[in-house]
Amino acid sequence: MRNIVTLSLTLFIIFTTSCNGLTKKLWNWHNYEEEFKHFLINSQNGYVVFLAEKFHYVFIDNSNLMKNILLWKDRRTLYIDTSATEIHIDKNNQARGEVLIRSFSENLMPHREAFLINQGFKKDDKGWYLKLKIFGTRYLANPNIHGNFPQLDLSYKIKIAEDLKKEEILTATALTPIAVTADGIIMIGKILLSPFGN
Repeated sequence: MRNIVTLSLTLFIIFTTSCNGLTKKLWNWHNYEEEFKHFLINSQNGYVVFLAEKFHYVFIDNSNLMKNILLWKDRRTLYIDTSATEIHIDKNNQARGEVLIRSFSENLMPHREAFLINQGFKKDDKGWYLKLKIFGTRYLANPNIHGNFPQLDLSYKIKIAEDLKKEEILTATALTPIAVTADGIIMIGKILLSPFGN
């Protein structure tokens, strides 16, 4: 009887270990961090672009929430909680994720609170917050176009989880559609983008 129990436990451990290895192999997720200092906005077509050293992330902001928050004159009262923010990249370089935006202070002036409520912010014991779902596409960066873009004083390191092997990234990811004309105009296709800073 004791031998049967020992054998059963051994088989269970082997089976569990094999399943875990198989699951990791099937999902094949790799994690890395991106540091974001530069953002580009198009207020008419709803594009918000996150620029990092290796990749550009182009998000479609149909709700205008990201644009409203980035262009808000009191935006310095807010920050991205990177501990609860993550972007997932699938095999087609489609990006999706959830960004947690928080206020630095629990108590804000009434007109600021009114703006946040209008954007869908809620309040907890840490202050005002908004969980913002984002969808877009990841592209390989062109380092030549970063140039003299304005940047935020506070950079953000955000977790990225991708369903690609490292050696597949360069062959599977398209080059950024963002370009800078000779006059310094920033374009994505025929759409004008504006650099965003403090």
